[in-house]
Amino acid sequence: MGHVNLDSLTVTPTQRVPLFDGGDLDAWEKVGGGPATWPVADGSMESFGGDIRTKETFGDFRMHAEWYQPEHADDVTGQARGNSGIYIQERYEVQVLESFGIDPPATNDAGSVYLKKAPDVNAATAMGTWQTYDLVFRAARFAPDGTKSEDARLSLWWNGQLVHDDVAIDGKTGNGREEGPAPGHVRLQDHGDPGLNPRFRNVWIERLPEQESTRQGLASGVSARLAPPAVEAGRDAHAVVKVTGARGRPAPTGTVRVTVGDTSVTAPLGRGPARLRLPTTGLEPGVHPVSVEYLGDTAYRRSTTTAHLTVR
Repeated sequence: MGHVNLDSLTVTPTQRVPLFDGGDLDAWEKVGGGPATWPVADGSMESFGGDIRTKETFGDFRMHAEWYQPEHADDVTGQARGNSGIYIQERYEVQVLESFGIDPPATNDAGSVYLKKAPDVNAATAMGTWQTYDLVFRAARFAPDGTKSEDARLSLWWNGQLVHDDVAIDGKTGNGREEGPAPGHVRLQDHGDPGLNPRFRNVWIERLPEQESTRQGLASGVSARLAPPAVEAGRDAHAVVKVTGARGRPAPTGTVRVTVGDTSVTAPLGRGPARLRLPTTGLEPGVHPVSVEYLGDTAYRRSTTTAHLTVR
């Protein structure tokens, strides 16, 4: 049996930095200098008065932000519908926009890495509701001579659904600043459109140790039970998926995905197991592997297992 020398064990805790908790804008400044002046009311701040950015700079981090789209008029369309964005290190924009019901989402819709990658799914909720972004960011790496050795990487959970899974960002987006080895500010955009503006609340950030990447995290375990394990061709099966986390830590959240044949279905995790309906249309009689995936969240890394479904 192996032993761990506790005297040499190093634990690096992360500290949550509140950026906006509904009160003042002390953590923010105008991009051009001077105090941030976005209007604050009812525990949220309105995207109005020019871009603002954090006074502090950040390298690798985990971040949470909540944003709200007001009820836009029908004649307000496209990129004018509540346009804002979260600029990571002032280099890479995660788009904020009223995008409810757009399918498939584009590279300039909400949840996108602006003009580089659309979200894997459109997780938007309707106007008049608060939405959440939870992201894990690993900054680009640079060699001593200043050349880039690794792209920045991003995972994004939008309203609890994983829409970017440790994706590489190969350069700045849009009007972002040029990449470099120095940490950067987090900037919130005021797009300057007339009419109603999006709002933000409950914004916080946690610095991550430099060696921690988006591929690391707490171990999770996923298991699945098919009910029934054998079905007649054309009849639906059901999967009951359970995800376990670390003892003494919060339960895993996020999304599970089950794939059989060419069909994939997803479901969010709740307080208990996720339950998914599996169509078998198009499957030939026989035994078929069923891939079961937990897609991870900001604390837990992804895990997979395989079940088997018999089609008679």
